[in-house]
Amino acid sequence: MYFIGCPECKKKVSQERMGYFRCDFCNKTFAENEVRITYTITAKFADSSDSAFVSLIGESGDQVVGVKAADFRNLREVQMASPDQLRELMNHPNYSYFTMTVRAKLDDYQGNNGGDELKFRY
Repeated sequence: MYFIGCPECKKKVSQERMGYFRCDFCNKTFAENEVRITYTITAKFADSSDSAFVSLIGESGDQVVGVKAADFRNLREVQMASPDQLRELMNHPNYSYFTMTVRAKLDDYQGNNGGDELKFRY
């Protein structure tokens, strides 16, 4: 749902002690208010012709959900919002219209791309 990353290299951090996170890549420790919290959401987008699964990472997730990832984390972990409240928040964008640009990549798995099928990386 969301990803806690290093503010410098954007790699995943691990909680070192209460309120502090450590980046093994940078070998630095950051306070909770310094880390980068972003969404990592896989969503299904559809129109009348077809549908596709799309990864929403970073600011694109903020725009679609309508709430910043840091605020969502605060609701979930600090304020202990009920599952119904969180579900309502995440279902809010359903059946909404969005205009966006999507970048697609052909994903080869062990040299076999499965024909001409287009796969999305997420």
